[in-house]
Amino acid sequence: MRRFCQKRFDSLSMDYVIVKIVSRINNHPVINSH
Repeated sequence: MRRFCQKRFDSLSMDYVIVKIVSRINNHPVINSH
């Protein structure tokens, strides 16, 4: 169970990083809209 949560967290953080990079490239505040 703990491992599963860790894996989900890792994938979530990866998605966050991707969104951050994409928003940086597009120069659009996507994170602020959340």
